[in-house]
Amino acid sequence: MRRESRSIRTQVTARGGNEFVIEDLDSLRNAIKETRRMHPIVVGLPRVAEKDDAIPLAQPITSTTGQVVTEIPTARGRLPEVWGDDAHVWNPGRLFRIKTGKQINIGVFANL
Repeated sequence: MRRESRSIRTQVTARGGNEFVIEDLDSLRNAIKETRRMHPIVVGLPRVAEKDDAIPLAQPITSTTGQVVTEIPTARGRLPEVWGDDAHVWNPGRLFRIKTGKQINIGVFANL
């Protein structure tokens, strides 16, 4: 993130300015989102499962195949199905790769 903001600062200085304008901040948007994905603002709020686990359901549900489900298994790590094969790497470019069609939504803001 520091490297990204320094790069924008260099562009601002090169054009003779000393303050960021809205266009400069827009260009940092994906870097900010990616940084928030990798390093949440709230301490102790991990965005990655630290171990294989299961989330118990308050009430069992029945799947379309008739199976009764009482818990949802979670796998350790970040979801490559959502974030790509490089899910463990800081890469703001991933937010430019928007897929068409149905997407996996795991949060209310930018999938965070």
